[in-house]
Amino acid sequence: MRASHQFITEKFQEFNRIIFNGSLPDVRIAVSNARTRLGYLKYVRLRPGQKPAPGHYTLAVSRYYDVDRPELEDTLIHEMIHLYLHWNGINDPTPHGPNFIAMMESVNCRYGRRITVSSRTTEQKAESDTNIRMHYLTTVRLRGGERTLTVCARTRIFEFDDMLGRMPGVESREWYVSTDPWFNRYPSVRTLKLYKVPDQEKLDSLLATAIRCEIAGKIFRPIPPGTPADKKHFF
Repeated sequence: MRASHQFITEKFQEFNRIIFNGSLPDVRIAVSNARTRLGYLKYVRLRPGQKPAPGHYTLAVSRYYDVDRPELEDTLIHEMIHLYLHWNGINDPTPHGPNFIAMMESVNCRYGRRITVSSRTTEQKAESDTNIRMHYLTTVRLRGGERTLTVCARTRIFEFDDMLGRMPGVESREWYVSTDPWFNRYPSVRTLKLYKVPDQEKLDSLLATAIRCEIAGKIFRPIPPGTPADKKHFF
């Protein structure tokens, strides 16, 4: 199932009553389209001595992936544990430190849950997204030899290309267009981010079937192998 605002709100109230004895504040509930994490808790950074208020928090669960009901519930409880710790001023040295782990294990034991430390999406979930989308890609070769990938929002193509051309650590860059669902795991960014790709062989195989492109002034155009210059198609 996919998360809905009604489901997450109702479950938040239920778990707050059953697991947290009604001690959690009524924070803003949101449903996101995040691809890289199943849930998150966002809060306002407080000034020293400032007390937290319910309006300082947003708890969000992603509806992007179709997961089973227990996993969706565990994702919500995971974020509720974060909320409990922060609301009560219980600090951990890391986001999933000893206090978080102790509470997570207690909830798992008492309520038969399977909450885990990470709420990041798994490779299996990434592979399950088979929707066809147009991806504008740039691979960047850094001077140290590493190659990165960016899936770019179409409106940022020229801006990103200009930025990459002026970055001292960039050795070269190549542009592509692809509709392969494998690239769905990467967000289409409007702020330049260079993502490491662990499986470079997989990336090479996908780029081999993508459309290689070039930028000429303010024109972004494909350059199919063997196509004469005067026969090129323009986007």
